[in-house]
Amino acid sequence: MSRLRLIDAPEFARLGRVLEGCVPLAEFERLRGGLSDPSGSLQYRIVGVVDKRGYPALELDLQARLLVTCQRCLQDLVLPVKVHNRIRLVDSPQDLPLEQGDEVLASEEDVVAAAGPLDVLAMIEDEMILVLPLAPRHDQCALAGAGIVMRIESPFGVLARLKKHADR
Repeated sequence: MSRLRLIDAPEFARLGRVLEGCVPLAEFERLRGGLSDPSGSLQYRIVGVVDKRGYPALELDLQARLLVTCQRCLQDLVLPVKVHNRIRLVDSPQDLPLEQGDEVLASEEDVVAAAGPLDVLAMIEDEMILVLPLAPRHDQCALAGAGIVMRIESPFGVLARLKKHADR
């Protein structure tokens, strides 16, 4: 990615910083693989916060219109995407909550070990890849050959017909 933005995420959160901008979709190499056309852009806003328990966190707001291929009709499908997510930051993987009773596991908050610089655009790309549907489809689409009824013959019927012709 040409515009790499590294931040010290815990400090960014503690200071309540805000980072926002617009990035061409073509800059997201991994995301491009799931798109039929990488034109357009993604708007992002990242706000650093400290939650009520004192943990640093990042609030992400992402918005884009992705062009993907419908898996029914194989035509282009515009997929409007809006992501709002909160990511709690911990110092190391050992700090990640593992107990089932942990309040974080019960919530929808993601937890990331963020010791060292955090690549903001890679994090944004990860979030966008996670929301891409595995098999995107139009709600209604005209399938090629939708009116065609295929007649599948029983293999036993085929054998009977062959036997009939062989007996002649």
